[in-house]
Amino acid sequence: MTIGPPIRCATTTAANGTYFVSLDSAPLGLAWDVRYLVGGVVRVERLGVVVSGPVVLNVTIP
Repeated sequence: MTIGPPIRCATTTAANGTYFVSLDSAPLGLAWDVRYLVGGVVRVERLGVVVSGPVVLNVTIP
């Protein structure tokens, strides 16, 4: 999974598909583009996700 801009970061999911990313140092209210990749290929995108506290994204990757 990749997240960005304004900062680009990536994380790897656990075996059960869950993941955690801390954006504690980022200002609230920013919009982020979240992309889920399998084998380096984008399979699902969630563009413009606004983070103003804890956010849960439920995604099924085809």
